[in-house]
Amino acid sequence: MTVGHGKGQVLVFIDPRCPYCGKVMKDLQALKDQYTFKLVMIPILGPESQNLVVQLACQLGATDTKTKDAVRDRLLKQDYAGLPTEPPTQCNKEPLQKLLSPPNCSI
Repeated sequence: MTVGHGKGQVLVFIDPRCPYCGKVMKDLQALKDQYTFKLVMIPILGPESQNLVVQLACQLGATDTKTKDAVRDRLLKQDYAGLPTEPPTQCNKEPLQKLLSPPNCSI
C-alpha cells in the first residue's frame, strides 16, 4: 500500500494492531509531500493481527479505487470496526502467503 507522492521512497513494515506503528502512520501523514511510503503489513502480534492483514489485503485486491482508499484510511487510523472476524472465503491469498513464507535459500 502506498501513502504519499514525494520523491524520496521509504519502506515501512507495520502490524495493524501495533500502537507504535499507529504513531508512525500518523507522523508520516505530515511527510507525504516529500516522501512516498510503501507500507507492508506484517502480522507479528498474533492471530488477530493475521486476520486483520488478511481482511485488509483481500480488500486491497479489489479493482475499484474507492475500496482501496477506504482500506488505506482504515489502516492509517487503525479503525477496524466492522471488519469480519473470519477470513474471507474468496480472496487471492497467494501474495500474502509469499510475503509470510520464509524464502527458499541454502547456505
